[in-house]
Amino acid sequence: MLNPPKSQTDASPLLDYPRPYRAWLAIASDPDNTVEKDWRELHEFIREELGLPVGSGLFAVSYNEHLPGQVNLRDHPYIAKLQVHDTLHTWGDFLFSRSKRFSRQDAIDAVTSLQNHRVRPRVWIDHSNFSGNLLHHKGRGGVPAVTDLSGHQYPNFDYTLDLIEKIGIRYIWDGRVETEWGGGELVPPIARISRRQKTLCLPQIRHVGGCRHRRRGERVVAR
Repeated sequence: MLNPPKSQTDASPLLDYPRPYRAWLAIASDPDNTVEKDWRELHEFIREELGLPVGSGLFAVSYNEHLPGQVNLRDHPYIAKLQVHDTLHTWGDFLFSRSKRFSRQDAIDAVTSLQNHRVRPRVWIDHSNFSGNLLHHKGRGGVPAVTDLSGHQYPNFDYTLDLIEKIGIRYIWDGRVETEWGGGELVPPIARISRRQKTLCLPQIRHVGGCRHRRRGERVVAR
């Protein structure tokens, strides 16, 4: 258990947390490299043996040829009934595929699949160098158009921020690993969807719910 700071001058004071709890812990589940055997083993241990009602993350699809059996909603639909999936690890694993490149249509198909299986994730986590990421490796998924060096603007076929909002995503996990727990400055910044501007906005301050709107012409930069 994490204890409250002795004074306001402590180096790493805890953020506020609901009473009567003394502390809280958030767990982010990442489905990378999970084949069916591993998935079942983790499910039996965490949820059945330990009885921990933690949420899970999932891929909507997987085209990763290095992991042909990687668990995903399309090929393993039973996972939607056995676990609560509060985290979407992008629209799927499109890495290491020689025949499939991600496009917006894949996201549209994933939205339909999530709705059919009644999966309602609230957290988005970028995946490696996926072209539709929001924060990492160019983060083109949140930009509706791209401009070349001559100034011409073209639609971005990787843009899906509107679909991310449509399925109810509220938070985007930054993904940085910290060496300490409990300090206000050590909580990863949470990016939120701006319903007014339909753009990705990043908080200036590091706390859940912090968000500022971009000025016209200002670039989105993950800090």
